[in-house]
Amino acid sequence: MPITINMIKWSVNGNTLNLRARDLTDEDVEVICDYLITHPKITSLNVEINKIGYKGAIALAAITQLKSLNLSNNKIGVKGAVALAATTHLENLKLGNSKIGDEGAIALAANQHLKRLDVSRYAIGKVGVRALAANKYLEFLNVGESEIGDTEIIALAANQHLKRLDVSGNHFGCVGATALAANKYLEFLNVSDNQIGDKGVKALAANHNLKTLIADNTRIGEEGVKALTRNPYLTSLYVNQNRIGKECAKAVDKMLQKNRKNMPRKNIISLMVLTGFIAVVGIAAVAIAFTIFFHPALVGIGSIVGLFGLIGLVDGAYNKGEPPSHPRACAL
Repeated sequence: MPITINMIKWSVNGNTLNLRARDLTDEDVEVICDYLITHPKITSLNVEINKIGYKGAIALAAITQLKSLNLSNNKIGVKGAVALAATTHLENLKLGNSKIGDEGAIALAANQHLKRLDVSRYAIGKVGVRALAANKYLEFLNVGESEIGDTEIIALAANQHLKRLDVSGNHFGCVGATALAANKYLEFLNVSDNQIGDKGVKALAANHNLKTLIADNTRIGEEGVKALTRNPYLTSLYVNQNRIGKECAKAVDKMLQKNRKNMPRKNIISLMVLTGFIAVVGIAAVAIAFTIFFHPALVGIGSIVGLFGLIGLVDGAYNKGEPPSHPRACAL
């Protein structure tokens, strides 16, 4: 069934248009583009899991208001990727399982405006990954399930601009993990489903820039996990489906709680400033309502806002800015 304007309208939420899994074709994309042109406030489009080809991708590449585009699980091919690579407005692009190949990846590697790129799930190959590793503008890159090994991981590890990297589901081991451990710029790293072992995870444990490490199913044991528990900077750690026991899992949980409490003081100050501002706004609303309008509704709203702000301020001071609890990363 061809898409209609009403179907598009019902799929808008704020600045996002979500048309995921609607059996969309290139012909439907023409209707979507016409709608987007007349609704410039929509800056994010999700059309993953459809039947869009390179013609649809080329059409979407011309919609300059878009900042974020998800075309994963479509068959846009090399032509579609080349068109998207030539854009200067896109910042976030997802092309997982889109069959763009190494040629498409090489074109994307030349883009100087993208900040986040997902080309996971066999969208590209080894040559494409090496090309993307040389990009100096990306901050997040997902090349999970790209059938890459230690050579490609070493190339990625040499990148000094990436802050978040997902290399899960590939074929690298201790050598690749050791190369990644030497990177001083990554804050988030997913190495799940790779055979890095205890030696590889020990190397990663010595990295003091990482805040989040996902190492599920990486053939690590208690020796490797214990090394991770000595890292004073990790605040999120996932080691599911590995050979660790309950005591080791408890040690991970204890380490995470300790590290979160020891967050830099600038984070604590930011939290207290924000909650203090909310309290001031609420109190000011009450004062204005009394002195100018004497409006009961404004008094009530202002009181509630002020109360929540004060609670947040006190809580922030009492708990020293500890962030909300994160799902426990210790699995047996």
